[in-house]
Amino acid sequence: MHGNHSPCSRPSDRITSSCKSSVIHLRIALLTSSYLPVVGGLEWKVHYLASEYTAMGHDVEIFAPRPAFGYRKAVVPAPMGFRVHRFGYPARGAGRLGITRLLMRRAVLRSHRRRPFDVFHCHPVGLPSQVGVEVARGTDAIVVATTTGGDVTHQTERGVAPKLPSRALQQARAGAEGVDAIVAVSRAMRRAVQDLDVKVAVVDIPNGVAWQDFQGGRSDWLQKTLKIPEDQLIVLSVGRNAEMKNYRGAMAAFSRALRHVPAAHYVIVGRDVPRLAETDEAKRLGDALHLVDQQPMSLLPSIFHSADIFFNPSLAEGFSQSNAQALASGLPLVITDAPGNVDAGDNGGALVAVAGDVEDMAAKLATLMESRDRRDALGRESHAAGHRFAWKTIAHQYVTLFEDLRIVRRGEAKPS
Repeated sequence: MHGNHSPCSRPSDRITSSCKSSVIHLRIALLTSSYLPVVGGLEWKVHYLASEYTAMGHDVEIFAPRPAFGYRKAVVPAPMGFRVHRFGYPARGAGRLGITRLLMRRAVLRSHRRRPFDVFHCHPVGLPSQVGVEVARGTDAIVVATTTGGDVTHQTERGVAPKLPSRALQQARAGAEGVDAIVAVSRAMRRAVQDLDVKVAVVDIPNGVAWQDFQGGRSDWLQKTLKIPEDQLIVLSVGRNAEMKNYRGAMAAFSRALRHVPAAHYVIVGRDVPRLAETDEAKRLGDALHLVDQQPMSLLPSIFHSADIFFNPSLAEGFSQSNAQALASGLPLVITDAPGNVDAGDNGGALVAVAGDVEDMAAKLATLMESRDRRDALGRESHAAGHRFAWKTIAHQYVTLFEDLRIVRRGEAKPS
């Protein structure tokens, strides 16, 4: 375990048990709406949790729809001791017609009847959790659903809307009904789950980061790849190109900060990011801006370790994976106070700017760009804070929750 966590650290004050050191062998089914080779936070989360559960000695199986044809040639890590079951058809509309739910249920039931599962861990709240509840009904198995963001909040391109549309609200409530607990990955997600007005335990466990992969030390990948002089500062953002990410505001803020430290570069890495080149903000930055399309996960540690400052200007997040990666890399952060984004600064390592406020973001960037000592001090805080996001730590918190819920199910303890 890393940091101050232990296998018996309490993930929630909603569940009570003796929390003894456990060697219980669990059969865990991970039900997910998407999995690798589709690349995204959800897909990697399921992969890393499955790997850590397996490393802890548990028996793990993933159930996921077949990916669309365009992803078939992507590089997929080999399962680390767990099984992956594919079902369904790579065609649009199968989910809305109920076909995906039917086929997921059949796949899970087939394995469950052969060797019953103890835990159904579902990602996200919605179709996977509905299937988990259906299959677990009448058995001792528990069902835990983990939020992703769009499952319980209405994340528009401009941020988070006040309410879910009626159809989405109905689906979220249906996904929450009958589960033993919902895991909220950020404070914003906890509030969103509570707003569903469903009687269910809400447990706070963030998403994680592949900690060891980000401990390799300083790199020069960005400098060599983008031909940036080694003595010039690099500000890095990582994430897909979407209006919600607020990259146009970020470029405007960097342009203002550049007046204080002219020898600096802004690098944005993510899917469809090169399209930003046509914006006025990008044109004003000229050679100081570098727009890099999505890179393989294996390259991300080198990318983070070749930057000096990490900048997340987002207007809303479910949970920002790139924030956790920056913390693990020991980078000083400038983040916004947007829902799901601000949590990364809870334990130090980040300056927090007002979301959408170009001047405030520019001021926070300039503070770090001007001072090497401030960057170094904040970087040390960042690395120390990042320990709590190691997937090993996160997996132990989940298993503790699973065991607590099983004790409650057997009537040996009661939820508070």
